[in-house]
Amino acid sequence: LWVTAVGAGRRMRPFGLGGSKRVSDLLREGGISAARRSSWPAIVDADDRVVWLPGVRASEHAPLPHGGAPATLLLFTDGTDHS
Repeated sequence: LWVTAVGAGRRMRPFGLGGSKRVSDLLREGGISAARRSSWPAIVDADDRVVWLPGVRASEHAPLPHGGAPATLLLFTDGTDHS
């Protein structure tokens, strides 16, 4: 897995949607401001597929298995003071 900036033109297959959607649309729907969308981090796999947008959506390409199998927890913070 790799962390990269979203950039322009990427698509993702969100878990449960049954199709693909533009990452910029997913970020907008997730409440990410237009100014921050192009630099928002994306987790991509070896095939360069977006598998997770931290704080926004997960992909159908990397769902967590049923039954509580072990998973890695990645924490993301945007550095914004939310106090």
